[in-house]
Amino acid sequence: MMISKNIRGFLSLLRLSNCFISFFSVFIVVLLMSKIGGIIYTSFFFKTFLAALAVFLITGGGNAVNDYYDAEIDKINKPKRPIPSKIITKKQALYFTFALFSVGLVLSFFVNVYAFFVALVNIVILTIYSKLKQKTILGNFVVAYLCGSVFLYAGTILMSGFDLVVKLFLLSFFAMLGREITKDIEDIAGDSKRKKTIATQFSAKHAGALGALTLGTSIIISLGLMEYFGKLYVLAIFFADTVLFYCIIRLLFNPVKYAPECQRLEKLAVIIMLAGIFACAL
Repeated sequence: MMISKNIRGFLSLLRLSNCFISFFSVFIVVLLMSKIGGIIYTSFFFKTFLAALAVFLITGGGNAVNDYYDAEIDKINKPKRPIPSKIITKKQALYFTFALFSVGLVLSFFVNVYAFFVALVNIVILTIYSKLKQKTILGNFVVAYLCGSVFLYAGTILMSGFDLVVKLFLLSFFAMLGREITKDIEDIAGDSKRKKTIATQFSAKHAGALGALTLGTSIIISLGLMEYFGKLYVLAIFFADTVLFYCIIRLLFNPVKYAPECQRLEKLAVIIMLAGIFACAL
């Protein structure tokens, strides 16, 4: 019974839904890149599987190390998490994190040296960010980079089409950065005394302007990608960019009032945009 409880605790540390999203994202991106580049996808299937598994493990390790450093805060905010509920000890969580990162790095090495480098950089960033996220205003940029890095990592498998890989990375980066800034505007009251964000260190107005700028940048990048994709993508970005433009106007005029609405709409826009991209891979 205790063993079963511990297994459930370790699986909870992983946050399996996030891990599986990262896992399948690698396959979809590689499928997309191979289709555009006229490359036979099956010839890279084994490397793609290794890379996807590595991303799964590193994502899980990032979630686990986050719980390790948030153990004291989670006693109050999330008492049912594995560490505060004492299903898993902090030492066990640390060993688990080390094992996940180590295996993820080894698998990345067998993909190629570039995949290994991206994985190593992400592990370092995940570890430092988890430890210092309450003390730095750079958290939004880190989260945005980590989301976009799936495209960079997947791009190392085929080692071609780097212009498209970079554009997809930048699209994800700026879209997610805009949403993270919007979320911080929404949480400005609760964060003002316990967390450093752009909104708390400057003002909601300044954060709203920066959020609008990053969302605008993502719109421009999305339009520049039309040359690579078909009609489904054009239809998707029409709706997604319309939603983002609406959010830009709201954030510029009254960021505090509209931040809760905008962060939900921005998430929807990102999902629509990525769905359009992934549909082109099928």
